[in-house]
Amino acid sequence: MAKPQVRFQDKATSKAEQEKAFLALTPSERFMAFLRLCEYYAQFETQATSDFSDNWVIEPKRK
Repeated sequence: MAKPQVRFQDKATSKAEQEKAFLALTPSERFMAFLRLCEYYAQFETQATSDFSDNWVIEPKRK
């Protein structure tokens, strides 16, 4: 992930920039970005429980 930056701007401008950056990606890049984001959030502890008994589960290999 890119190094976070602090920028002061209004919500509409921020949303427009995020949308423009997202639409500049190819569909496969969008999917890979989604998987990286999922992996990033997986490192945080949660109290949520889930039942994966009848669902498909994609588990990326940990490095």
